[in-house]
Amino acid sequence: MGDHWMLPRTIRISPADLRLVPQNPNWCHVALPDGKTARLLPRPRIGNALLNLNRWRCPGFAMSIATRPWNASDPFDLAPLFVDSFGALEPLAGLNDSERLAAAKEALADGWEGKDGPVSTASVVALSEDEKPLGGVLITLIPGGNLDGPGAWRWLEPAPLGLESMGLGMPHLTWIFVAAEKQHTGVGAALLSHAVHRLRQAGYSQLATTFLTGNHASTLWHWRMGFELMSWPSSPRLQRC
Repeated sequence: MGDHWMLPRTIRISPADLRLVPQNPNWCHVALPDGKTARLLPRPRIGNALLNLNRWRCPGFAMSIATRPWNASDPFDLAPLFVDSFGALEPLAGLNDSERLAAAKEALADGWEGKDGPVSTASVVALSEDEKPLGGVLITLIPGGNLDGPGAWRWLEPAPLGLESMGLGMPHLTWIFVAAEKQHTGVGAALLSHAVHRLRQAGYSQLATTFLTGNHASTLWHWRMGFELMSWPSSPRLQRC
């Protein structure tokens, strides 16, 4: 999701109380000279993780679900479900209702239209018994290679055609989301299981992912699903290697 959806905020708070506010890695707290207000300035930071597809076994219960492939209307039709899933988390939490919906449509459209890389056939929408969407997983293909290098996560030129049929590129878990009332029931695990199975069939051995470091719910979900945290890209240790 674009950084432009993380908007600066001004809140009424004293400098003494501001020091008691828990710090978030994605925000900088600045007390203003009037002694009554503060600015919260966004500084989004991301973490990267990898899932070994060959060793992966679904942890815990994965709900049995019906699925269908994504279609061209899904970025707009699934946007309310996306907001339902992520609306309480940054950056959507800081937006009003219309902005949340616009941000969701933009994020899903960017993924579907290939701005994050070609869409994998492992991408599906989960359906209820009456065929209503419960959630979705959107897998795109990034360049891969040296994941500590600048050209591994974004295509600097248009991606070649037919990547997945040749087992090229690296799968990236761009979005996975589940309706709020169906979270913690195994739908997310089932969506990931479907994606892993399809990616294995295509010859892939790893699945990459990206998440905001201050999003504890996402971080814990990735950890529980078996993703292994990668080194910080600007780590001095890596720069010495």
